[in-house]
Amino acid sequence: MADKLSRQPQNLPGPWYVDTTCALCRLCLEEAPNLLNYTSDETAVYFSKQPETPEDMAASLIAALAVRSLRRIRAISNSI
Repeated sequence: MADKLSRQPQNLPGPWYVDTTCALCRLCLEEAPNLLNYTSDETAVYFSKQPETPEDMAASLIAALAVRSLRRIRAISNSI
């Protein structure tokens, strides 16, 4: 499970975040390019936009599954 204390600092406030265990495999960026971005030095990925629509939510979940777990990308919610 993702660690709330290890959130990438660039993540926008909200329930979805990428933590510091991200391996930069780029799979999540392919699935949710309008929600996720690289840091300026391309050493980490972060949520540049929180999911707002059902399509955004689906893209976030697919991105999390693309990296084979919710360990690196996480939503803090009882509904997920």
